[in-house]
Amino acid sequence: MSAEKEVVNFWLNRKGYFTVNNLKSGNKDIGILALKFDKGTLTNIMHVEVSCSITGFNEQSNIIDSVIDERFNDGNIAAAIKKYTKDMNEGIETENIVVLNSLPKDRNEIIKKLGKNGIIMFEFENILSDVMKEL
Repeated sequence: MSAEKEVVNFWLNRKGYFTVNNLKSGNKDIGILALKFDKGTLTNIMHVEVSCSITGFNEQSNIIDSVIDERFNDGNIAAAIKKYTKDMNEGIETENIVVLNSLPKDRNEIIKKLGKNGIIMFEFENILSDVMKEL
């Protein structure tokens, strides 16, 4: 698991989520499946994809389409998540989350595009900041 994914996993655990890493859908890794329980009942499911790098990369806006298509609009991935949670899931919708580096100047366009596809975006530096405050 990458350092970035480890940080996000730790952050989710600190927020009360039970996390499952490296679930497979065919030959694809699902990223992080985060499950939140209240008194033994599943209350929240999040499919989290970490698509960032501590060292950063310049053309992040160019990868958004591939992240949407390959990670969130893939029917096999959605089926694998439903299969994993079928005995716990009582009509709970899975939230789709992507973690990106700090966004460039076209940030609003990226957020809009993700939102249209039902994906919530978090910036890695904010997650890292939360983790550092808790240490």
